[in-house]
Amino acid sequence: MTEFTGDYFYKTFTERSSDLYPDRYTKEYCDALAEMANRAAKLITEKNILLLVHNYQYPEIQELGFAVGYVGDSYGLSLKARDEKGYSTIAFSSVEFMAETAKIINPEKKVLVPTRASCSLVESVILIKILKWKEKNPTGKVVSYINTDAKTKALSDFICTSRNASKVVAHVRTNFPGDPILFLPDKYLANVVISELGLKFGDLDIWDGSCYIHKELNEETIDKALFDHPNAELLRHPECGCTQECIITALRQGIKIEFVSTERMITKARESASQEFVVATEPGMVDRLRRELPNKRFYPVSKKMCKHMKQCTLEGLLECLEHDDDPKYQIILSKEILDGAKVAIDNMMSII
Repeated sequence: MTEFTGDYFYKTFTERSSDLYPDRYTKEYCDALAEMANRAAKLITEKNILLLVHNYQYPEIQELGFAVGYVGDSYGLSLKARDEKGYSTIAFSSVEFMAETAKIINPEKKVLVPTRASCSLVESVILIKILKWKEKNPTGKVVSYINTDAKTKALSDFICTSRNASKVVAHVRTNFPGDPILFLPDKYLANVVISELGLKFGDLDIWDGSCYIHKELNEETIDKALFDHPNAELLRHPECGCTQECIITALRQGIKIEFVSTERMITKARESASQEFVVATEPGMVDRLRRELPNKRFYPVSKKMCKHMKQCTLEGLLECLEHDDDPKYQIILSKEILDGAKVAIDNMMSII
């Protein structure tokens, strides 16, 4: 196992991340981070913990994930939670709903989360409204984005991610023709699904929810970033607030636009002949892209950080690992919620 040093963190984060996190990575703080990262890595190895780290986490947590765990998007990490055997404990450095998903997939395992960080998409859901929709549409199918809590997943028929949302909706429409579909909670992702499948806007019942970070990544802010970097290719997440306007404009002009998940951004940038990219998603992903492809340049549309994702710190993760038997760090769900949510997730997994 590689040992982290303060000098490595200071050099790396100063060169790669200083524009994203100005004044964060002082030499003194990098020394402290390296010491914490080494302690965390030792605990992860000794306790045989599967560490999962989301792309929007701070650079130091991503470095730890690359060294002794996995870094990725919600979909990829869900697959790791399902497929990686030999671990009795999973530590998920991300918002709470992602750790809940790992628990649903692995009900017999201990799942840890360093902070009970929420999500604006999760907060947009009102369960009683889902129940009323199901009562009004007894044959209807609820397709929920993975960015929902366990209770919402338990009321759903299918889960989807930004990577496979169109595939899941297409499956539902093919196998349950004529049944109403409620897509929740991200209205911008729903717009992308409608576009990719060639549907009409009335073909889905769309929840009025959004990610507060991605909502601000609209046509105006994206156009400004592209104006500032005229040689750059655009990497745009399907949660972005420009989806409906962009789709309508593209249809008018007879052009095709592409929305990609965070993990797909890496593949697309790697395969592209372009050397510069404007990135429309939470800026933590820009740091990941710069790490993966150091010879290319990546510019965030906005440097505004997700207040929920950034509640997760290396300090908090280390404390969680040190006190993994403390219930306050453990995901605990009722059997009813676990069973209901697992059916919806299994339905998604059976499609992919």
